[in-house]
Amino acid sequence: MNLTEKILSLDKEALKIIKKAENESENLIKKGEEKYQKIIQNYQQKVQQEKENKMKEIEKEILKLEIQKKKELEIKKEKIKKINEEKVAKKIFEKIKGEICK
Repeated sequence: MNLTEKILSLDKEALKIIKKAENESENLIKKGEEKYQKIIQNYQQKVQQEKENKMKEIEKEILKLEIQKKKELEIKKEKIKKINEEKVAKKIFEKIKGEICK
């Protein structure tokens, strides 16, 4: 084998090595992109789940506050009703007292 043949042979071998390295590089990039997509997808799922959980907590808190407000309003309503009944009873009593004392 002469020098030219050896150079051509080494050149072919170098091209094979370069092609193999390019293929392996493409495979690594593809695998990396797949892993990246899985990581992003998992992260998005976790974020969505956390969002749903927070929304449920907020809805529960809103419902709790609504119930509390209703109770407070009912208590105020009962107090006002009692005060009004006492005022009416007092007026009636005063009227009866006025009639009796005449």
